[in-house]
Amino acid sequence: MAAQHPPGAICVPHAGRADMELTQFLVGAFQSGLAPRGSVFVPVRGSAIALQRNIGVRAMVMESEARRERRAATRRSAEAAFRSEALNEAIREATDAMPDLGWVLFVDTDEDVPPTALMQLLDRDLPLVSGVVLQRFWPYEVAAFSSVDPVRRVQPNEIQWGEAKEVAAVGTGCLLIRREVIDAVGDPWFKVGQINPELLQEDMWFSLRAADKGYLPMLDGAVRVLHRTEGHVYLGKDGRVWMRPLCATEDMRYPINIRRA
Repeated sequence: MAAQHPPGAICVPHAGRADMELTQFLVGAFQSGLAPRGSVFVPVRGSAIALQRNIGVRAMVMESEARRERRAATRRSAEAAFRSEALNEAIREATDAMPDLGWVLFVDTDEDVPPTALMQLLDRDLPLVSGVVLQRFWPYEVAAFSSVDPVRRVQPNEIQWGEAKEVAAVGTGCLLIRREVIDAVGDPWFKVGQINPELLQEDMWFSLRAADKGYLPMLDGAVRVLHRTEGHVYLGKDGRVWMRPLCATEDMRYPINIRRA
């Protein structure tokens, strides 16, 4: 099945650590034939983010609460700006190194990605498609939007298992981008503060520009990604949010009761 698809690049923003879940996914992709032949792994180093964080902590020790909050907001913005440029650099590196690049898959290090996720997304034969990722903080909302004006997130009950759903914008937690989208959108693909100067929204900006070029973002309900927080949080087939304790087996999980308006 892998031979049916062109080679591509799996790009992972990280801070120099090797998470077990990510390692398992990469081993499955490259050693078990679950990635098209000729595909590569492009690590996106985040060491500058850690440096900014350490400097900021030292500088804030003796500051007032108000100034501490302002500096924290500035630091978060700087980290996000660095991350968005790191995503851009990963695409540049992949396209420069691989003239025959067919796709880029972005995944995060704090996720447990199913080993078959890459081939499932490729088999969809869609130009821009994301797995279902929940935010890693309460109330664990879906990292995708059904509307950007007004802003409205995709609701769990709107996602059907095994079906791909058209959405307005997706995040980069488990995002497959075909080469034609990369070429059509153009460099820089990600940039913070372009929709609202006070918000980051680099992934939303990318999604909107892709849609303007005729490539609508899709959300694949068959690819459910576990996001690590105090446990691994994910959206179950039943439409409920589930939590699996860290280092637990698949059958060790419990539902989270979230009251939604």
